[in-house]
Amino acid sequence: MNIFESNFKKTIILIIALIVIIFGYSLVSSAYELFFIEPKENTEVVSIEIPDGSSAKQVIDILVEKKLVSHPEVMKFYIKMRGLGSSFKKGTFLITSGTSIRNIVNLLTKFNAQDEISIMFIEGLTTREVAQIVHDNGFSYEAWLDLTGYEPGPGIEQKASSDFSDKFNFLKVKPADASLEGFLFPDTYRIFKDGSPKDILIKMLNNFERRVGSVSYNDLILASIVEREIHGERDRKIVADIFKRRLKIGMPLQADSTVNYVTGKETPALSSIDRGFDTPWNTYLYRGLPPTPISNPSLESIEAVRNPIANSYLYFLTDKDGVIHYGKTLEEHNINKAKYLH
Repeated sequence: MNIFESNFKKTIILIIALIVIIFGYSLVSSAYELFFIEPKENTEVVSIEIPDGSSAKQVIDILVEKKLVSHPEVMKFYIKMRGLGSSFKKGTFLITSGTSIRNIVNLLTKFNAQDEISIMFIEGLTTREVAQIVHDNGFSYEAWLDLTGYEPGPGIEQKASSDFSDKFNFLKVKPADASLEGFLFPDTYRIFKDGSPKDILIKMLNNFERRVGSVSYNDLILASIVEREIHGERDRKIVADIFKRRLKIGMPLQADSTVNYVTGKETPALSSIDRGFDTPWNTYLYRGLPPTPISNPSLESIEAVRNPIANSYLYFLTDKDGVIHYGKTLEEHNINKAKYLH
């Protein structure tokens, strides 16, 4: 045997060995993903939607797209082996990155609607009001405040919220030391009974991203005020324009809702004491916007700020029946007050 043949055989043997090693590693890796891997602490929770009547291939494609499965062929084989091709349930599922294929399949095929509860969050709630609803449905009030960036207690002491900006780009407009006030999208959510406050929050933020997308922090603050002040699509757009023009000319917003946010009151008309309450959220004392949103606004209020109805009014008030009365001058406004508030 000459040197060339010897080297050629060694090369072939080396290639075969590498193939065996690579194949063996792939086999071990696939088996590991199928049976053994489990979520680690602080890993990402991913929300997925499984449409009604989804095939196994469609489900696998969704999981691969969300980077929850890296060996689709293994999952396909496992589903076929267990005869689960048409057993996938429709719905929204929260899956922690690092969950094994076996556990993912179990979750998506054994899901039972009785394992879920429905929680409704109406428009315009503050984060603390949301926390109370979370608590009333069996979840931790304190954990919710911690996640969203509030100190426990009666006040509005805010702190830096848990950092979700890596997952949600729209949160990058939020100041680092501000809570998630304003970003908790109002809607009805289905949550697993054995879930966590973080599961609820991830669903809310996913919904905000899907329904609202990117929005400037100033627009979100203004929308939160409009939400607490006005009902009705057209009136919201008119008042949004009034507020924007007040900001432009340096006129105080004079929104009762911003003071109520701090005092916790729900009074439609402020007392002189309340109007003199010294806080950056008091838009009677301080010009411009308050430092943060004062509620979690609806899409309608956000759209009202994005697309206001141009008008020539500078003043408005709401009578006891909820009807809005507008005035172009302070004199007209005072006439309206005398006519509709007494």
